[in-house]
Amino acid sequence: MLKAAAQHQPVTVAELTKIFGLPKSTVQSILVMLAETGWLRANLKDTTREEIGARVLAVRPATLRGPACSPPHASPWSA
Repeated sequence: MLKAAAQHQPVTVAELTKIFGLPKSTVQSILVMLAETGWLRANLKDTTREEIGARVLAVRPATLRGPACSPPHASPWSA
């Protein structure tokens, strides 16, 4: 949902409902959760549209890598 919102931003609930084929209430619930956690925010010019929030902008590529992508010696679980 976040990726679709980023690709079509600023996007409305109705647009995402069409993209995913989900009920409007489901899409709205997901968008509320993403907004509450800082991943999305209301568009400043049109508050019925959502756009990428500050949290996405703070993510660095290195942060996206999981333990499987890290060198074995960097794992906190290695002995």
